Amino acid sequence: MEKKKNNDMKMDVQKKRIEKYIKYNYEDINIITFTDSKRVPTGGTYIHGYVNNDKKLSFTAWLTPEVFQGQFSYDLDGLGKKIKFDKEKSIENIEREE
Repeated sequence: MEKKKNNDMKMDVQKKRIEKYIKYNYEDINIITFTDSKRVPTGGTYIHGYVNNDKKLSFTAWLTPEVFQGQFSYDLDGLGKKIKFDKEKSIENIEREE
């Protein structure tokens, strides 16, 4: 039970980093919904979700192995239309600026 609680806390920290990354790099983001996560045999974890209550604005973030470092994918016709910059800023650089 303690291990699950610890894993949930780690995942919550990484979800906050993903939210920070999305809100910094994409326009008009009001709400971020995480739908599921899946650990893969290579040790990484995929986290899926969408923004602004619109499932067409979906994304996948990767934790490698347990840390979000900016690996992120989305549909170009969905969330891809909300990109603020020519090149997205990494989560490490965003956190450094805080």
